[in-house]
Amino acid sequence: MFIGFIVVMTLLTAGGVFIAEKRDRPLRRAERLAREVETAA
Repeated sequence: MFIGFIVVMTLLTAGGVFIAEKRDRPLRRAERLAREVETAA
C-alpha cells in the first residue's frame, strides 16, 4: 500500500514537471525572440 502511494506521488510529480516545462517553453522562446529583436534594433 505504502509503495503504491510512493509510485503515485512520483508519477504526479514527474507529470507536473513535464506539464510545467511544456507550458514554459513557448514563454522562453518568446523571451529569446524579444531579446534578439532588442539586440538587432
